[in-house]
Formats: sequence, C-alpha cells, structure tokens
Amino acid sequence: DVNVLPVVIAKNGFESSGDNWNLNFSTPACSNGGDIWNYVTSNNAINPNEGSQFWGILDLYGNCGGSGFETITTDTLDVSNATSTTLYFDYHVDGWDTNDDLKYEVFFDGVSQGEVIQVDGYNNFNSAGWETVSVAIPDVTNKVLLVISVRQNGSDYGGIDFIRVKGVEATPNISLSDNGTQIASSNVNQGAVNHILSQTQVSATTANAQLNRLRVLLS
Repeated sequence: DVNVLPVVIAKNGFESSGDNWNLNFSTPACSNGGDIWNYVTSNNAINPNEGSQFWGILDLYGNCGGSGFETITTDTLDVSNATSTTLYFDYHVDGWDTNDDLKYEVFFDGVSQGEVIQVDGYNNFNSAGWETVSVAIPDVTNKVLLVISVRQNGSDYGGIDFIRVKGVEATPNISLSDNGTQIASSNVNQGAVNHILSQTQVSATTANAQLNRLRVLLS
C-alpha cells in the first residue's frame, strides 16, 4: 500500500525566484505617485502571507490602473496527472468601500465555472487578515486557469499572495517478481520519471509499507 499526501504542483507567490506558475497582468507592474499594482514586501500594515513578497494593491483609479477592474491571469495548468486537486489563493483587504471589489473566475478545460465576488467592499470593510479561497478541481479535469479581478479607488490597501494548486500526483506502480532480483513489470508515468534498470535486488521485510516519497536510482 502507498499513502500519498497532496503536494504543491504549481505555485506563484510573487517571489523573485522559486515560482513555477506564470502570471499575466492586465497592467504591467506599477508603483507611481503612491499608487501600487506591483510586487511588494509590505503595503501599509499588510505583510506577506507566504515568502517575502506579495502583489500589492492601492488606488487603481490613479497612476497604475484603468479606473476599472485589473486582472491577474494564470497560465493554463495541466493537472491531468493529479487527483484530489484543489486551487487556492490568499487575499487581504483593508478599508475597502463601495466599488472596491475582488472577484475570481476559474476555468476547467476552457469552460468558465462562473465569476465569484469574493469581496464586495462597503463602509471600510476589512478581511480577517489574510484569507484563503479554495476551489476543488474535479479529477476528470485536464486544464485549469484562474482569473483574479480587482478594482480599488482611493487610499485603501489590498494584497494577493500564494496562488497554488495542490494535489496527489501520479506515481510509478512497480511490481516485483518473487525471486527478488528482477522487476517483472512496471507502470511508470514517463512525464515524471526517467528510469534505467540493471542488476538490482529489492527485498521487502514488511508486508504492508506506507510511503510518502520513494526515489530509486539504479545504474
């Protein structure tokens, strides 16, 4: 038996390195005259929820926006080799009023799942610090794309951080012959594993083993 825990398959935490899920912005990164639509290490009292940076938001009706919704759109992500998959992102808003809004739209295999208004600003609304949006991805899904839309007017603050997909990735299934010296058959995800096998012996002393990760290098 093999018990496998969900892992981060792809992420973007707005860091200078280490992210592997590309993002596309309706307006390029901008900090101008106190207005912000950009990578930041802090935004007033907001600090990163993960890592050392996040995406800062301040007055998109000023020098860094088009007086409407600005968007962050992920590249399309292939999740065909994963199960029990979930999409997440974190957001933080501080003092948002009428027409200060945050919404998102998820696409499964190119089909919109509908827009969801996550923050409908009113009367200096504050989130409970960083909050997390989660969207379960059906196992039959092959491709996922996320669009986050934000509009904010005036001197109120916001942030987006740690966009990620977690799931259980496909793992090699290897059966061994009973002589303990030969791999009789294998079912290996060739997109994830390169393997060379020769003259190896594998012995098992426990009838039921639980593994989180297994790497075998043979030459």
